[in-house]
Amino acid sequence: MRFLPWLSGLACLLAAPCLAAQKPADLARARPVLERQLRDPSAGNRQDALDELGKYRFPEAAQLALPLTADPDPRVRLTAFRTLAHLQEEPAVRAAMLKTLQAGISEQTRPLLVAVLGGTADAKTLLQSLNKSAKGQPVVLLHLLTMAEEISTWSDPAAVRVLERMTLLDAFPQTLGLRRAVVKGLLYIRLNEAVPVLIDLLGKLDGELAFQINDHLDKISGESFAFDAESARKWWQANREGYRYPSPTALPAPRVPRVEVDGASYYGMQIRARHMIFVMDISGSMAGARLQHAKKELVQAIQKLPSKSQFNLVFFNNKLHVWSPKLVEATPEAKKQAVYLIENLAAGGNTHTYDALRVALDLKVEHIYLLTDGQPTGGAIVQTDTILATIRPQNRLPGIAISTIGLAPGPDSGPFSKFLQSLADQNHGQYRKVE
Repeated sequence: MRFLPWLSGLACLLAAPCLAAQKPADLARARPVLERQLRDPSAGNRQDALDELGKYRFPEAAQLALPLTADPDPRVRLTAFRTLAHLQEEPAVRAAMLKTLQAGISEQTRPLLVAVLGGTADAKTLLQSLNKSAKGQPVVLLHLLTMAEEISTWSDPAAVRVLERMTLLDAFPQTLGLRRAVVKGLLYIRLNEAVPVLIDLLGKLDGELAFQINDHLDKISGESFAFDAESARKWWQANREGYRYPSPTALPAPRVPRVEVDGASYYGMQIRARHMIFVMDISGSMAGARLQHAKKELVQAIQKLPSKSQFNLVFFNNKLHVWSPKLVEATPEAKKQAVYLIENLAAGGNTHTYDALRVALDLKVEHIYLLTDGQPTGGAIVQTDTILATIRPQNRLPGIAISTIGLAPGPDSGPFSKFLQSLADQNHGQYRKVE
């Protein structure tokens, strides 16, 4: 049973040591009891043991706390992370953690990376090491992405420090999946410390992530920044003293009308990406009214694309028809050529959905819009469950949003509709059902 309120225990941990400095011999004597308590069925008792470990600022204490970062109880996991973050403030513990990380980042050592990046000490050396180890090593980038996802539920300044430092990595501007995870975390952690980080990113990012950040800042401020990071920065400088982060259900009333950005839309979905691919099913079942309606919707979307955007087209049945080997700037001439191609499409053949998605993913865009009217009937992978299980890991680092449009997909509980919904949900997208 925990005898002190959790926040009081945390305050004790994050402040100066609550008790007299401990010695290694003290930890050796307490270790048998602590190890039993760390294995106790009661989550509260495991948390108490982790709090107790925070008094022993030695590498051995960190070793005992580390396995609890994988505890089945989220409260225990968070306490373990906080304990490690506290312990790493001791230079000897931090040095031991860094030495372990230099040997390689793994699922087991990833919590140490969170602890060190979340600390208040300078992280320049660690960031340099991460840049070196992540270069050409997708597994390291996957650990960083997973780390960002893990701490997104924390309501703690340490989590903001981790995410902010991840924006300084060389891989951040190069890896859309990592950028999505970091921005999502910063938007979710409703703490004042996150606001200046988001403002800084507003001035650096574009496309969908810039829209998400701008929308969030507008809502929590009651202002209308219109993607101007400098205006947002001036607002924060004038209001940060005494600012209280509003809850999602108690947002401030807009002080000025919000600037709505006109632009292209596709089946009711606003197109915010700068780089996108439209993937359209032209199998036999699309013949007639379905294909004509799909053509009309795609044409109007392309005609409204901003000139700064780039796009491509993929049409599929049992063959793949890729308009261009690379993305095309949305110039008037390019739009004219695309419209001509769309208007002359004919339907026929089977539905090789996975093959079309695979080609689109290889083109490394920001958003894929998939329109189809039936389940896959051919191609490299036909089973929808297998397609989902294959696409998700392939797309973790690329981080490409996949939005799906189902034409007459049947009931929401049916296999085809559930496939399209899951494909969108698992890949940062939206699902639209069109009858």
